[in-house]
Amino acid sequence: LREVGLSAMGTRGAGGNCSRKEVLQELESNIDSDSRRRNERQSGYISGDSYLRDARGIEFVVEGRETLPEVVQARVNSMEDQMYSGFLSDLNLAWVSVDDTICLWLPSPQDGPRPPPCSKTCKDYVLAVALVKPDPKREYNCDGMPQYFLAVALRECVQLFKLDVTDTEISVQDTAIEIAVESYVKCMLSTPTGRLFVGCNDGGVYELHYEEDDVSLSSFWHPRKFRKTSCKGRFERMLALVQFSETEPVVDMCFDPTRHYLYALTAKGSESRNTKEDILKNTTIHVYSLTSNDGKGDGTIAPSHLCSSNLVKVDVHGTLSRSNDVLDKDVLSMHPVIYSEDERAHLVLVTASGCRIYLTFNSSLQVSHILSAPWPSETSQGGYAVSGLSSSRARCCTYWNGLFFLGCDSAVHCVAKKSGGMAGQQDCREVVQAIRANQLTQDPQGGSLELWQIAEMTTGGRVGRVGTVTDVWGPGMSGGTRAEPESVNEQWTQHGCAPRRFICIGAREVIIIHRLQPWEKLRALSAEYGSPRAP
Repeated sequence: LREVGLSAMGTRGAGGNCSRKEVLQELESNIDSDSRRRNERQSGYISGDSYLRDARGIEFVVEGRETLPEVVQARVNSMEDQMYSGFLSDLNLAWVSVDDTICLWLPSPQDGPRPPPCSKTCKDYVLAVALVKPDPKREYNCDGMPQYFLAVALRECVQLFKLDVTDTEISVQDTAIEIAVESYVKCMLSTPTGRLFVGCNDGGVYELHYEEDDVSLSSFWHPRKFRKTSCKGRFERMLALVQFSETEPVVDMCFDPTRHYLYALTAKGSESRNTKEDILKNTTIHVYSLTSNDGKGDGTIAPSHLCSSNLVKVDVHGTLSRSNDVLDKDVLSMHPVIYSEDERAHLVLVTASGCRIYLTFNSSLQVSHILSAPWPSETSQGGYAVSGLSSSRARCCTYWNGLFFLGCDSAVHCVAKKSGGMAGQQDCREVVQAIRANQLTQDPQGGSLELWQIAEMTTGGRVGRVGTVTDVWGPGMSGGTRAEPESVNEQWTQHGCAPRRFICIGAREVIIIHRLQPWEKLRALSAEYGSPRAP
C-alpha cells in the first residue's frame, strides 16, 4: 500500500493525472501477481527476468582495490602444475596455493598497520586449505594453544599448522599433527565448533580427528593419535562396494550452522556431463546431520547420513528437465540457505549459466523453485545494456543470507533482496547491480576480470549481535541452541550490524565491494540532489 501510494503521489507531483481508480487497479494487479508467485513457488517454478535493475548504482559500491602482492604474482608466474585460491573469512585472510607453496596475506582495507604477506612451502602439492578453531578444553600435539589451526590438504594427508595473525606478522608454524588420507582430497571445510571434514576423490566424506583423545579399543593394538572416520555407516559403505558403480568425486561441500546439516556434491568427470541429461544423472547431493535423530544438539554429534539423491530424483516436478537454459552449463557450487532467511528452502545450487536452484529437504530433497540468471536475456526489455552479459559464463560466486554475488569475465553481478523480514517472508523481489570490468580494473577498456574467488568478509557489529534482538527458533533448536536470526530486513539490522563487504580475488588485483545500508543510500541520494543537510 505504501509503495503504490507513493507511486501515485509521485505521478501527481510530476503533473500526471492519477485517479483513485487507477491506484486501486494497480494495487489489485500487485496483489494478483504476488499471489501467483506464491502459488508457483509452492509447486516449483522458473522465474523470468523479473529482477529490479539498479541503474543509479547505489546498492553496491567499489570500496577499494589493490594489486596482488609481489610474492603471489611471482609464484603464479612460476607455476608448474596447479593453483588454488580461497578466503579465510574468520581472519579476513586471502590465500593462493601454487604447487607446493601457500601464500597468505591480509587484503582488508584498514588505516592501521598491516602485516606483510607470508609464504609457506609444504612437502607436497597443496589441494585445499581451511581454518580450524581449536577447542581450549582439548589437548593438541603442539606447543601452546594456537589462535587458529591452518589445515592444509596434500595429496596423501592433511597437515595442521599453528596460525597466528598480529599487526606485524602472519605466523605459520609446524606441528606434529598429520592425518593420513588414502584418497585424493578435493575439498575441505570446518564447522564453527572446530570439526574438520574432507571430500575425496573416492566419493566419500570423512571427518578428521586431530585431538589427542583416541581411546578406541583398536588403539591398544594399533596406536594412532590422528585418524579419519567415514560419514557413512558401515552397511552403506559395504553396499557401495558390491554395486561396482563408478565413483563420483566430491566437488563441493557446505555447512548450515542453523540446522547443523552438512551437504556434499558429487559429480562424475566433465566428459560425463556434456548434456543436460548427463548432468541430471551424474550429479548427486548428499545430506548429513550433525545432530541426534530428534534434531536436537549443537552440531557436535557424530554425523549421520540422511539421504543421497541425484538431480533426476530431486527434480520431482520435472522443472529442470523441461528447462532449456538452467542446466545448459554444469553446477558451479552450492550454498546453504539459513533458517532465518527461508524456513522452507535448505540449499541452493548455482549453475555456470547463472541460475539458482533452490532445494527443500524433508526426508528427501526436491526442487522448491528456480531463479533465472541475474543478467537479462537478449530479448529483455527496459533499455538495460546487455551486450556481452547474456552469454556470460559464471566463474565463481558466493551466497549468504539474502546476498548473492556472481562473477564472470565481463562483470560482477551483485544481487540483494529488495525487501524482506524474518522467517516466512520469502516472496521478495531482488535488485541486481552489474559492476562492469571497466569499473573494477584500472584498464578503461575493461577486458577480462579473470576472477578466482568471491567471498564475504567479516565485519564487527556496532552494538552486538542481532541475535539478541529477536527470538527465532529453528526446527530442532528447542534443546537450548538458538538459531541465528540474521534477518534480511536491513531497515532495522543496520542499527546493530556493520556494512557487509565482499572481496573479489582475481589474476590482476583484489577488489572490495561494499553493500550500502539504507542510511548510506539516503546520504548518496541527498548528495546527488544537492541537499545541504545530507547526513
